[in-house]
Amino acid sequence: MGYVHIESRFAEPVSYNPLKRWTMSAKNYSLLCGIIFFVLLILHVLRIVMHVHIAVNGMPIVMQASWLGIIVAGLLAFLGLRAWKNG
Repeated sequence: MGYVHIESRFAEPVSYNPLKRWTMSAKNYSLLCGIIFFVLLILHVLRIVMHVHIAVNGMPIVMQASWLGIIVAGLLAFLGLRAWKNG
């Protein structure tokens, strides 16, 4: 399948790629990452506030891991949302 060439008297000629609809712009990618890391930040805060104890394969995960998760997820959420805002 090739490209379709579209011409208009109102705009410059462009090539239409039907597969392009599956691509994501850098701005939308930054927004998506920012939202995902913000949700992770909220989950870590809720774990600390609600004193939820988590064990993986019988091995407990200490609360300090959530403090580290707050710092890392908060930083990545901030950077993602700032990159989205600045475009």
